[in-house]
Amino acid sequence: MRRRSSFPGRFPWKPGNDESGFFLPFSLFLLLIFTAVTLYAAEEYEAEKKFFREAEHAYQTERILHDAVADFLNRAGAGNVPETGIIRYENGHARYSSGRIGEHLFQIKLQCFTDHGGKLDITFLYDEETGEISGWEEN
Repeated sequence: MRRRSSFPGRFPWKPGNDESGFFLPFSLFLLLIFTAVTLYAAEEYEAEKKFFREAEHAYQTERILHDAVADFLNRAGAGNVPETGIIRYENGHARYSSGRIGEHLFQIKLQCFTDHGGKLDITFLYDEETGEISGWEEN
């Protein structure tokens, strides 16, 4: 006695038809495409995360520089230019040293450091008489 299939009608993809072996290569190809797109998206995501992390670190370094210059000008504006000092901030610190190069002109060397290892060195001239900065140079 022959066993009857529960599938109504003839199954078109059984071996012996012209389409034999079509689904396995096709599904493997789709799997390859899906995997490639997923890996590409993951790599793009990691690259963007790295970019934004580096941008945040650069911003923190620039912010420390801006705050350090402002704090130095406040200290120098009180009448005497400090020779050396360290200014501490939430995300890092700044070191400065000054040397007189004229009657009212000082050369200030400022180094900014962040907690994540960022560093920025600048040198500028400070006129004690006018209280202005000139000759800004980033090293």
